[in-house]
Amino acid sequence: MIEVIDREEELRRLKGLFTATPNAIYFYFGPKSCGKTTVIQEAIYQSVQEGQPASFYYYDLREHFLPDYKAVLYVLFDTEHGRRKIMRRGSWEMDLKVFKVSREVFQEMVAKERNPFEAMEERLMEEEAVPNIIIDELQKLRWIYINGERQFVDELLNFFVTITKASHLANVFILTSDTFFIEELYGNSKLAAASKYMKMGWIPEEEIAKYLSRHGFNDDEISLVLEKLGGYGW
Repeated sequence: MIEVIDREEELRRLKGLFTATPNAIYFYFGPKSCGKTTVIQEAIYQSVQEGQPASFYYYDLREHFLPDYKAVLYVLFDTEHGRRKIMRRGSWEMDLKVFKVSREVFQEMVAKERNPFEAMEERLMEEEAVPNIIIDELQKLRWIYINGERQFVDELLNFFVTITKASHLANVFILTSDTFFIEELYGNSKLAAASKYMKMGWIPEEEIAKYLSRHGFNDDEISLVLEKLGGYGW
């Protein structure tokens, strides 16, 4: 089981948002390897274990090669093949939600004859629990274009504004370690009234030292880990 240290406040806030009435896009940002993915996965795990009325569509875009619009659709949607998306915590595992459509509808989306966001909205409207869409490293979609003109990420964010701020249909969480991307989003007037930003920093060195001490490291070893590794990944 993965240990999460000194993130109690982040976990409490995320778990509360998972079941709250959707009203904003939450941008969760911070430096690489500070623990954003681990914390949000732990919050999902705890919410499920506690029986909270929430469902989760989780996409880690680092796992995928995304050269074009069609590749993005293959990530976001599944047809009757029954593709599973699994989140694991030790021996525990959970099937995450997938946006399912018929093969015919999928081909229409690929041909740009059908709006993929309409299919997503239809699925979300069927949910009994509060749906939560989580996209890790969204900036990978930055250079995906529709018809060579419109950026897909702009259309996606407009859709997210609709299902959060306007229709209160689903919560949306965007994770990124790209500070330039966050600055672009922060300056987007369309997102200004529809988004909130949560920053995660490094774990304080004193908390890392306590953690390492509990695992049998002596003072010299702790100093070496902090100096050479920053305290993580030991």
